[in-house]
Amino acid sequence: MKTGKILLVHRHADVRESLKSELEARGWEVILGLSAASALNILKLVPVQAVFVDLRENESVCLDLIYRMQQTRPGVAIFGLADFPSHYEIQSCRNADIQGYFVAPFNINALVNALERLHATRPTEQDQRLRLLS
Repeated sequence: MKTGKILLVHRHADVRESLKSELEARGWEVILGLSAASALNILKLVPVQAVFVDLRENESVCLDLIYRMQQTRPGVAIFGLADFPSHYEIQSCRNADIQGYFVAPFNINALVNALERLHATRPTEQDQRLRLLS
């Protein structure tokens, strides 16, 4: 049984594939965004519960991409991924209301724990539809 859908955007194919296989092995469906533009298009079409985004995405500045993701799918949980984040990047992304960030080498258990906490506290789509109908 799938736990939920995650969008993963990272510039390195080996990191994308490794995280994808690890998260899928733990029950999450992972959709890969190969660029900032593809990630935004995916967010328009697919209801994902969370996004993991490379803070060093070379197509777009971290903040710009995060703000565009938030505009495209308000309320989506966004987590940052970084090799060696600068203090400025971390603080800027916190100011953009990301849920948190993870530093390489990525601890898959920490990522899964963050997703499980998020999943436990967020209403499902069905719950949201029922509330709208009430």
